[in-house]
Amino acid sequence: MDFRKYLQDSKELISLGLPIMIGQLGIIVLSFADTMMIGRHSVDELAAASFVNNMFNLVIIFATGFSYGLTPVIGRLSGRKDENSAGRVLRNALAVNCIMALILTALMAILLLNIHRLGQPEDLLPLMRPYFLTLLISLIFVLPFNAFKQFADGITDTVTPMCILLGGNVFNIVFNWFLIYGKAGFPEMGLLGAGIATLASRALMFLVFTILFLQSKRYKPYQTGFLKGKCDRQDSGELVRLGMPVGLQMGMETSSFTFSAVMVGWLGATALAAHQVAITISQLFFMMMQGLAFSVSILVSEEFGKKNYRGVRGYARTGYLMMLGISVILSALLYAFRWEAAGIFTDSQ
Repeated sequence: MDFRKYLQDSKELISLGLPIMIGQLGIIVLSFADTMMIGRHSVDELAAASFVNNMFNLVIIFATGFSYGLTPVIGRLSGRKDENSAGRVLRNALAVNCIMALILTALMAILLLNIHRLGQPEDLLPLMRPYFLTLLISLIFVLPFNAFKQFADGITDTVTPMCILLGGNVFNIVFNWFLIYGKAGFPEMGLLGAGIATLASRALMFLVFTILFLQSKRYKPYQTGFLKGKCDRQDSGELVRLGMPVGLQMGMETSSFTFSAVMVGWLGATALAAHQVAITISQLFFMMMQGLAFSVSILVSEEFGKKNYRGVRGYARTGYLMMLGISVILSALLYAFRWEAAGIFTDSQ
């Protein structure tokens, strides 16, 4: 391997991927904050949040993987400088993701109606149901936001999604503090307050991205194709064909954690709360690697659109080696500081 070329590719991957990784880390910081705030309010609420969050993690990660089908398509069109087609594909992506949001909402609603059949502690059900409902409603905003994010990443505008995610996370954390503990004149709502804050932040992020796309000069070249383009089977079919396998793969990877949460719940509230802490820590590294993988897919798609197959191989090889090295380092750090990391989430012994 040409070492200079490896360093150049690594620099480009980091430059493009760093905003994505920061945005992904912002999601994990939010999860950390949620877990700490809820855990210090009530261990039972932390246990209830563990079960509900693991149910929704499966859906959210599947939906995120499903939206990935848009990134290589937009990257290819961006490499060809075909802005009108990119705008039209975004319109189709929003339609497809909205339909998927309705399907997933219906499936999760069925689960909510049968949550008492899953063998969880009876005293946690009154905490689980209202929190579950707020997250259920928020799915309507998560999937179309994903479409906007993948579009922006695909045209290498990774900074805008990062800023929106970080702003939404700050909003969420602040309102967590208001609503969980009853600060600034708000009622003390505990776990339900965390759910309402999450719903509000997801709705706000989708609204902000919509306004930015329609008003920002950065996206003006794509607005004509978006506003005048039509939803058709070809574009929608390609997005489903590319996104569904990724969504199913990521969903299968997550399902083990989801189903383990159900079984851990059979052991009681304390075990379920501990499970939430472990999952929150593990997500930190998963989301970092996911952000770097995004940058690989974007650059590979652009090089493919230019028919530069040597560049495709180069970015893919460099990305693989970088992620392998970072994974080894992060795993060693987690093992070394495992007890200190676990102890920050609750003051219960």
